[in-house]
Amino acid sequence: MRTEPRGRVGARQRSLALVAVLGLLGAGCGESKKVGDAGFIQGFVGGVATDEPRAAIVGRDILSRGGTAADAASAMYFTLAVTKPSAASLGAVGGCVYYDGPNKSFSAFDFTPQPALPAPGGRPLIASPAAVRGMAALQARHGVLPWGELVGPAEALARFGHAVSRSLATDLAARADELARDPQMLRTFGRPGGGFVREGEQVRQLELAATLSQIRQNGAGALYGGALAHAYVDAVTAIGGSLPIETVRATVPRALDPILRPAGDNLIAFLPTVTSAGPQQARLWRILGEEGALERASRDARLHVVAEASVLAHAEFAKLARQPGADIDAFDEAAVARLDQRFKAFDAGKAQSVDAWLEGVNPIPSEISGTSLVAVDRQGSAAACGFTLYRAFGAGRLLPGLGVTPALLPPPGVVSGALGPIVVGNKFTGNFFLALGGAGAGTSTTLVTIAARTLLGGESINEAVGTPRFSRGGGPTTVFVEKDVGQESQAALKARGYLLEPSEPIGLVNAAFCERGLPRNESACDVRTDWRGHGLAASAQ
Repeated sequence: MRTEPRGRVGARQRSLALVAVLGLLGAGCGESKKVGDAGFIQGFVGGVATDEPRAAIVGRDILSRGGTAADAASAMYFTLAVTKPSAASLGAVGGCVYYDGPNKSFSAFDFTPQPALPAPGGRPLIASPAAVRGMAALQARHGVLPWGELVGPAEALARFGHAVSRSLATDLAARADELARDPQMLRTFGRPGGGFVREGEQVRQLELAATLSQIRQNGAGALYGGALAHAYVDAVTAIGGSLPIETVRATVPRALDPILRPAGDNLIAFLPTVTSAGPQQARLWRILGEEGALERASRDARLHVVAEASVLAHAEFAKLARQPGADIDAFDEAAVARLDQRFKAFDAGKAQSVDAWLEGVNPIPSEISGTSLVAVDRQGSAAACGFTLYRAFGAGRLLPGLGVTPALLPPPGVVSGALGPIVVGNKFTGNFFLALGGAGAGTSTTLVTIAARTLLGGESINEAVGTPRFSRGGGPTTVFVEKDVGQESQAALKARGYLLEPSEPIGLVNAAFCERGLPRNESACDVRTDWRGHGLAASAQ
């Protein structure tokens, strides 16, 4: 079996080729393999991508054992809870969109909390750990492997130790001063000589391993009832936070119909909840993809089109989110007509002020931490998921006795950029085409733009992910641009009245793209992780 992991080295993307022999030794002795055995799948098994390399390797191995995209996504999440607890701990929240190739159907899974105002006294509000049940719901509906086989790899890494990746080492260094105030964090990730562990150094997380062991043996429900649930609430209280036991017990993910919009002959699916970026992305897709505004624009006008359309999409989403009781967005024909009418104000020759598009509606703040994953299996099913703690390392503490980093409960009107996964498939042929996940500033716009450029613009996923990015924000006509945005593009933006400001890398994207559809065209499939981060994409055949 030949594997093709792709990850970032320095500031550039490159492909690595490894040779694996899973399944070949046993086959030579007449051994028959069954689902769940390493190397059960011969040939193409699918692909995965995420922001931390070890999680990608675990996901690829699950696919090689005959697991579905849902199985791989679940195993990757639990591994991230060990190897990237800065963004996807057992205390995380999030959401997924899923395309079931054999059944030609789409679904969405929401496991975000209801925002709340801070309680008197200043105690930080902690979100219930919804991602464990969320991924269990996804796997129960679309998975085939036993639950324990998905949690087991993460438990083993926590119990026996793992080398710290560049991804985690970078996150630890970024918040070192604050994290150093927590004895539990220092005990787990501290170095004998001071500071936090660096890339390649070993860590063991025995308390987290014990927590994972209970979840592996007793199922996801162990975290929401009985002794483990009480231990979680007591540990939150011990670090000065607030989380009622009733909230933990009532934590139930929602299986929903996603927002589905035309994407050529296919359908593109977004999360439908107003606690996600999905409604905003659906509106941006309407302008860029369905109406073809990006495809019609001249080369020097494309950034201008995206800049203006992204603000309008955000404005319409903000109106929806501000409505009392707003929860699920159907993006009905009335909303489509209103969006189309408003975009007629687009001026191809100049930038409009952000305030003009907002029309007095306050923008929705975007939280930029979090992480994502994508997984696609050989049958053409695909998962795209996003997770967040609503700040890197959430509350900045490890729960004593559990080894879990808890998520903060966000105030009303805050949306995480990680909660905008996308999948594209066909309800008639059963073919999968595209899965995207991301996190960071400007991610929701970036993912929609990548979808338009690959599905409609004929670009490869490598081109679409690698192209320098920009993001609208700041002042009335301010655009943040990555340093590699070309002089010609910058000049075109300046000529239309934009104020350009240099930016750090914008967004981290994970992607799987099968240009001619999967299954049956696996040779045209590619998985990619962003060169801006430290993740890994892996496929095997």
